Amino acid sequence: MAKRSYDSERVRQDVLSEAEGLFSRKGYTATSIADISKVTGHSKGHIYYHFKSKEELFVALAQQTMRKWGERWQERALTCSSPSEKLYAIADFVMNNYQQDLLKAGQELASLPGVQPSTVQALYGLGLSLLLSPPSHAPLII
Repeated sequence: MAKRSYDSERVRQDVLSEAEGLFSRKGYTATSIADISKVTGHSKGHIYYHFKSKEELFVALAQQTMRKWGERWQERALTCSSPSEKLYAIADFVMNNYQQDLLKAGQELASLPGVQPSTVQALYGLGLSLLLSPPSHAPLII
């Protein structure tokens, strides 16, 4: 019998990808680990191997999403030639990227009673760090 190979990072990314769709459609509260397990085909144990809780899974998803947004913002910021153009670009970027169902799910999570304070800090810190961090190859973007 051939041994099955297990690609841990692929499973983790698969869980994050499918969880994003569920959280976006159903919201944080209405999405369960069982839902994510069903959609991904991975057992709840596999999911809990990668993420200690649904909160941790959501924070990892938010971090991944913010990295993607950060990359898009850095590309956009580098096209701006003046500080005022960058300010307009920030406003446009925020309006076009922060009105998403996943963000609403994050706000839902942050407002739940009993949510870990570290989770709330992580979620709110992500957005600020995106706009305030300098590109790795250019001066401060604001």
